[in-house]
Amino acid sequence: MIEIDESSIKQQWASDKVLVSICCTAFNHEKYLRDALDGFLMQRTTFAFEVIVHDDASTDGTPELIMEYRNKFPSIVKPLLQTTNQYSQGKMIFIDFIFPKVRGDYLAICEGDDYWIDRNKLQKQIDYMIQFPQCNISFHPAIGLRNNGKKNTLSKSSDMVKIFSVEDVILGGGDLMPTASLILTRKVFPKLESLYAIYPSPPVWDVAIQFLGALTEGALYIPITAAVYRIFSEGSWSEKMQKNKDFSVASTQGVLKLYRELNIISQSNYEASFKEMEVLIVKAYLSDPGLPRQFRKKLLETYSHLGLKKLEIFYLLLFNRIKNIIKKRIGYTAT
Repeated sequence: MIEIDESSIKQQWASDKVLVSICCTAFNHEKYLRDALDGFLMQRTTFAFEVIVHDDASTDGTPELIMEYRNKFPSIVKPLLQTTNQYSQGKMIFIDFIFPKVRGDYLAICEGDDYWIDRNKLQKQIDYMIQFPQCNISFHPAIGLRNNGKKNTLSKSSDMVKIFSVEDVILGGGDLMPTASLILTRKVFPKLESLYAIYPSPPVWDVAIQFLGALTEGALYIPITAAVYRIFSEGSWSEKMQKNKDFSVASTQGVLKLYRELNIISQSNYEASFKEMEVLIVKAYLSDPGLPRQFRKKLLETYSHLGLKKLEIFYLLLFNRIKNIIKKRIGYTAT
């Protein structure tokens, strides 16, 4: 735990009115969560913030760790501890549990296995969002930390502050904005609730946040590398996609459905970009050797109208097989 107390965190706050609610979702993250919580509490800001930590009935020491921080920072750390796993019950954690507790005008997101590394991250990001009030979401680059200790910079799109268009966000496919970098305004909440009403359990919720946050004025990019994203951490979506074939098939179908629903919500105003993204997604899944052969065959038949070239898919599949063999040997995968 960081050597700091509540009074030193609050000493620069101009007011006790919460401006930013930091949201951390955790499940069996005992191994990582201390880094995340320390990253939140080291923030130096002129405004008040709170830390909402939702634990979805972890079976390790995650709940006890959260309470350890709550006891030391009782007016800042706000635990939401489940005794039954809510995700498996079809609940949407943000919609059903977190949004009702948010007091701030802004919501900063960081999952329990990621963490922040810049103590001025919140202050810098909020200052820019106030400067560009038309943008309801902002993001920045992050460091990708692989399971073999290797690091690389993710999503460094520019050396300058920039607004990315909605079309840019769609074609970014979820990779444009690291989840641990996201801050959105309360104006995005109703849009996410509208999606939830027609699609209760999207497999990649961060994609929905990015797109609906960017509607209609785009996403604000800030050139600070202020977070770490763990790649293939235990229990992560990326690890499950690689190790569990049933999960990867269901997620593939869910991702394609999500983009269709997002297109409907936006009243087809960005249909050209969604169609382009559909081709990219289907091509990526068809050339993924981790997906079952019969499923890839069915996928090709279902999306034959996209005019995909079988020879191109074959060469991409071969390339990905070789790439995966190399990744396994140097420790870049979840296995």
